[in-house]
Amino acid sequence: MRFQGGVSFTPVPEPPSRLLLLAGLGIMAIIVRLRRSSRSAA
Repeated sequence: MRFQGGVSFTPVPEPPSRLLLLAGLGIMAIIVRLRRSSRSAA
């Protein structure tokens, strides 16, 4: 399986898909920060 093309699985890279990806990355970053803060606090 080739994963070199990050957007290869999508036939047409639409703006909404990019917004969803950005939102997903933002959520992941927030979760990581929350986990780190909880670990440092505990």
